[in-house]
Amino acid sequence: MRYRRWRTVAFDGCGSPSVLDHECNRSWLGRTERRYGPTGHPRLMLMTLCETGTRGLIAAVFGPASKGETDYVHYLVGDLTSDMLLLADRASKATNCSRTSQLRGRNS
Repeated sequence: MRYRRWRTVAFDGCGSPSVLDHECNRSWLGRTERRYGPTGHPRLMLMTLCETGTRGLIAAVFGPASKGETDYVHYLVGDLTSDMLLLADRASKATNCSRTSQLRGRNS
């Protein structure tokens, strides 16, 4: 999908995938703490940069769910190009993502 000359893109995150409760997974993902204690299985945070119309995947990062979407956005900002229009929600403003992407667009 395009808006004028730009491809429209967005960040999307998912923190619900559980992985096998194995020592290897617990060593790097840890256990997510909830109100009543740790969760049963380690959880994975998946953050993507995708096109909004086609849902085409441009880039993705993943890691421990103890970090939030706003932490993983910083890894994906480098995949933005000058022909992309980032459709962002209010959480992106809090991460200073918009300022980072503006500077990147100016330097490209």
